[in-house]
Amino acid sequence: MEAGEPGAPRLLPGRRAMVCPDCGAFVYCHPLTSLPLGSVADKELRRLRWEAHQVFELLPRLKLKRSRYNAYSWLSLQLGLSKDVTHIGLFDDATCRRAIDICTRYIRRNRPDVPLPPFCDRII
Repeated sequence: MEAGEPGAPRLLPGRRAMVCPDCGAFVYCHPLTSLPLGSVADKELRRLRWEAHQVFELLPRLKLKRSRYNAYSWLSLQLGLSKDVTHIGLFDDATCRRAIDICTRYIRRNRPDVPLPPFCDRII
């Protein structure tokens, strides 16, 4: 699949990515390397990962967790996953939905005054 073809992904300029030639699913790579940042994802999974990141990042930002590291450690326990695979870039659809639900419930319980993105209501 070539850039500009119907169904081809629109990648960010200057970013290296691994792209499936059949379906256009892709994953960006770490800067200046060919090491993937996560696993290959189609459009729906990329949207779910983006949403999971949006609600997850509120945990350290709202001081509900001391750091992103602590937030990921907490999330790994909540999901029943080991720390080495608890990375939103590795999650499948179902795990993204669970992570959004877990983080949303935690924020609502501990900071009910904080408005959450509308997609949080869709997941629960």
